[in-house]
Amino acid sequence: MKGVRFLALSFPFIFLGPSLHFWLGPSAPLVWKIFAFMLMGVGVFYAVKGLLTILNGFFDAEEEKGK
Repeated sequence: MKGVRFLALSFPFIFLGPSLHFWLGPSAPLVWKIFAFMLMGVGVFYAVKGLLTILNGFFDAEEEKGK
C-alpha cells in the first residue's frame, strides 16, 4: 500500500505542472517556468518511487523469506 500512496501523491503534481506551464504561456517569467518544471519533476519522482516500491513488494518478498 505504500507504493500506491506514492502514486496517488504523484498525480496532482503530474497534472498541475503541465497545466501551470500551459497557463503561463511563452511570455511568463523564468521563475514561474522553473517552478512548473519542478512540480513536474516532483510528480515523476513520486511516480517512479511508487512503482519501484510496488515492484519491490512483488519480487523481493521471496528473497527475504529465504534468508
